[in-house]
Amino acid sequence: MWFALDGEKSDEREEILPQLKAVLEFADGLEQRLSVDGIQGIAGALGLYRRLKELLDELPEADIVRQKAEVESVQRWLEDIARTLEDLQRLKSAMRS
Repeated sequence: MWFALDGEKSDEREEILPQLKAVLEFADGLEQRLSVDGIQGIAGALGLYRRLKELLDELPEADIVRQKAEVESVQRWLEDIARTLEDLQRLKSAMRS
């Protein structure tokens, strides 16, 4: 890629420069969005990621497995409630007819 920027082949450079410009525009947009959210840009997001990874790496695997099972259990319970509510709604509609 950098060889194309040396001026060896201008047609390749002309293809690469718009791509580099797009990457820079994306990075600038990302930096602005992260700054608005109080994360202090890309560097802040990377710092937040590293801190979160440190904290999660310290958790015992058994705790994570147990919590995951508990969340899945609650999810199944909520899905059962949703099905029951749908059944009640259908029954209510049928009784009105």
